[in-house]
Amino acid sequence: MNDIFVVCGLFPALVIFVFLLNALLTGLSSCETIRPFIDWLKDNPMNIKKALTKETVLLALSGTAKNEVIAELLDFLLAAHHLTLLDRDRALQALYAREAKMSTGMENGVAIPHAKIADVDRMYAVLGIKKDGVDFDALDGKPSQIFVMTLSPADRAGPHIQFLAEISQILNNAAIREKLLAATSEEDVLLLI
Repeated sequence: MNDIFVVCGLFPALVIFVFLLNALLTGLSSCETIRPFIDWLKDNPMNIKKALTKETVLLALSGTAKNEVIAELLDFLLAAHHLTLLDRDRALQALYAREAKMSTGMENGVAIPHAKIADVDRMYAVLGIKKDGVDFDALDGKPSQIFVMTLSPADRAGPHIQFLAEISQILNNAAIREKLLAATSEEDVLLLI
C-alpha cells in the first residue's frame, strides 16, 4: 500500500481508496462489480486539456477566506462554461456541504473543491491561483495557493474520479507548482498541465 502513495501521491490513492470503500459499503464487494468501472476508465481517458482551457484559468483570485474563494471559483466556472441556467445557490451549497464533510485543502498549497450535482450533464472544471494563499484547512496546515474546482453530475463517478486523480498527480510535482505560481498567462498554466 505504501508503494501506491509513493508512486501516485497521497490524493490519487485517497480517491481510489474512497471509491473502493464506497463500493464495499454499498454492497459492491466483488472484483467483478468494480471491473466495469476500471474498463470504463480505460475506454474513456480523461483529457485534462479538454477540461481546462485558457477561458477556465483565473490567475489572480481575490478572495481572502475559504468560502470567498469557493464562491469566486464557482462564479468563474459558471461564466467560463456559460452555465446560465444552473442554480448558483444550489451549486454553492453543494460545494459548501462537501467542504463541511472534509476539507478539500490537500497539501503543498493545493486545494480541490468539488461537488456533484444533478444540474450538470458532464464535469466542468476551473483552475485558480492565489499567490498569497488562503487558509483552506489543508492537511498540512499550510495556506492553499492553487485551486482546481469541479462540478460533476451526481449520477456519474468515472470522469470526476479520474480527473481528480490526474490533476492531483500533476500538482504533486513541486516544480510544476512553483511554475504555476510564477505563470503570467493562462497559456503558461496550460503548458504546465
